[in-house]
Amino acid sequence: MTTLAYSELHAFPDGDRPHSGNPAGVCPMDAFLDDADLLGIAQSNNLSETAYLTAGAEKDVWTLRWFTPGCEVDLCGHATLAAGAYLFEDARVAGDVARFDTRSGRLEVRREEAGRYAVNFPAVPARPGDAAPGVAEAIGVAPAEVFEIDPIHGARYQMFVYGDEAEIAGLTPDFSALKRTGVNVLATARARARTWSRASSVRTPASMKTRSPARPIARLRRSGPGAWAAPSCPPARSARAPALWSCAPRRRTASRFWARRSAISTA
Repeated sequence: MTTLAYSELHAFPDGDRPHSGNPAGVCPMDAFLDDADLLGIAQSNNLSETAYLTAGAEKDVWTLRWFTPGCEVDLCGHATLAAGAYLFEDARVAGDVARFDTRSGRLEVRREEAGRYAVNFPAVPARPGDAAPGVAEAIGVAPAEVFEIDPIHGARYQMFVYGDEAEIAGLTPDFSALKRTGVNVLATARARARTWSRASSVRTPASMKTRSPARPIARLRRSGPGAWAAPSCPPARSARAPALWSCAPRRRTASRFWARRSAISTA
């Protein structure tokens, strides 16, 4: 039997309040287990993403993979932040930057002030479009605008833009119907509070997730026709925000973490 370290870290918590923010599993290992075992661990812990790490040949470089309970994915923001925070808090990073080789290229998490980390990510293109058949009905409220997002998790993504934050808070999607469409939805609207620019929520049953909570990485602001960009360093605060972003070269977010650690065993 193999015993592995396993930690659950919550990006973007509400201050020091436990169980707030966006949880991700982090599981370092000497070598990656079989994909079936990696998927099984993700399913057993049932978080939106689990990050698996192996050390690279270079100093402060790791190979990073992300799994939802349903599949391996090409990119995950909060789980990358969680992986970086884990390595820093465990004193495994010699410098100020942890580097990750991933399906989406090399990503970096930088330690800033105590308990706060920043990450750079690639851009994801978006373009105006029309709601896919059945999606608006499954979400329950027709959007003011629709954007087609290049797929990340192997499934189709659309961004639904609403006129008011209250519409986001009031969404009660039919997840079974949404899953049948094969489309993941990022719902966003301008936030009422000045602390952040967008209030958003993620509905991704096509990737075996029903909802992903706080992601200030993608608190979006309109930067031109069909273009959305995130502020350079939003406050470390929990909010409902989408997982993807678009039309900018690289962007950063900063976060504090709430964490708990345990161990898991595999046959």
